[in-house]
Amino acid sequence: MAKSLAEHATAERPSGGGLGALVSRVLDNPAFAKLLKTSTLIFGARLLGAVLGFGTQVALARLLGADALGTFYLALSLAGVMGILCGLGYPAITSRFVAEYRAEDKLDVLRAFVATTRRDTLLVALALLLLFGAGLMLWLGGSPELQLCLLIGALTAPAFAFVRLNGALANAYRRFALSYLPDLLARPALFLAAMAVLVAAQVNVTVAQLLAINLVIVVGVTAFQAARIRRTRVEDHLAEASAPQDRSDTKARGGQWRRHALPMVVVALFTALFADFAMLNLGLVLPTGDIAVFGVCLKVALLMGFGIQVIHQLVLPDAADAHVRGDKAGLGAILRRANLVTTAACVAGTLTLVFIGDRILTVFGEEFVQGHTALIILSLSQAVRAAAGPSPQVLTLAGQERASIPVFGTCLVVMAGLCAGLGMLYGLEGAAVAVLLVTLIWSTWLSAIASRAAGVQIAIVGKRLS
Repeated sequence: MAKSLAEHATAERPSGGGLGALVSRVLDNPAFAKLLKTSTLIFGARLLGAVLGFGTQVALARLLGADALGTFYLALSLAGVMGILCGLGYPAITSRFVAEYRAEDKLDVLRAFVATTRRDTLLVALALLLLFGAGLMLWLGGSPELQLCLLIGALTAPAFAFVRLNGALANAYRRFALSYLPDLLARPALFLAAMAVLVAAQVNVTVAQLLAINLVIVVGVTAFQAARIRRTRVEDHLAEASAPQDRSDTKARGGQWRRHALPMVVVALFTALFADFAMLNLGLVLPTGDIAVFGVCLKVALLMGFGIQVIHQLVLPDAADAHVRGDKAGLGAILRRANLVTTAACVAGTLTLVFIGDRILTVFGEEFVQGHTALIILSLSQAVRAAAGPSPQVLTLAGQERASIPVFGTCLVVMAGLCAGLGMLYGLEGAAVAVLLVTLIWSTWLSAIASRAAGVQIAIVGKRLS
């Protein structure tokens, strides 16, 4: 009988010790193939979301103009920051505790954990909204239009918080599409479609009206995600448990969960506001035009950073299971696969930008081409981050997430000094080097801490501990 195409391809693969044999063995690894397939799907969705986001920015600029567009972004930035605060860091620890309680068959405790995270998020969201509303009433210097826009932005924050929280739960149960696609793809697509309808109908809208449309879309996406979670085996699995009988035990566990979660707010703020913090400091020493060029370069480079984040999140459930079992060899193998994928992708991306980065920047305008060198340096910073491994996630699994606070706190101070100093002396390239140095500091420092905590090598290179 003739060989199938798959058998024929396998038979022709080299069996020696060369590069071809290494590639064949890697591709034949089911775990690696699954990781590559899923990460490609999610990263592809992120790229499509980025395209939709670019189209949204163009449409907003044409509808609103520069000044109004600034107000729109200010309100959304407020929503993002408040959303992280509302979440109390729970999304970052969800995979760890879901894996732990599932392995120990403590479904009642798992259900209590999920209920506690949702309740705390809602209570903090209500408290922050009340405080913010009171602050707006006492703020006499702001225009009524600006106050209204900021209020709508604040009202969007709870939905952002629950998207992240439900996404973390879906990710812990390996429902990756349900975790990422609603926020990455559905939300920007719906908002761009809404603006397309407005443009086609030649309807004049204000910033507040667009923010209200965005609020409706975000709430709708959040409700859809929550409903889908209830229709999957996630809620079915939780429904198998009975409510915990000992309320004092639940209260004590709630305190434990909050102690683990709260430090992750600092981590989330650092990672989410990294670009904004850098540009804020550069605003003191660089002209506005250079800030715009640097911002575009940083956003392009951070597309690779998101790819790193996606792959780290995809391997997190398997890593959590291996950690709970005490399988250091398995955990090390999972991390090595993730590091190989992310580092290779970032190196390939950097090489691509060396040759065609100037053409990519031309899409934004001829004046942005001057940032080509800065773009390459910034992409190198993402390769450094990839090579250092998923240190924050591993620290969370080891229950030592607080160890990241001194790292990120120190790096915020270092970032402020380096961005101002190198930016003033060397312009765009100096600012990019500042980001590269800060990334090198925090990623290698945190990798060393996480390696000691987990007992396995986190970075792609170094002495193996397992």
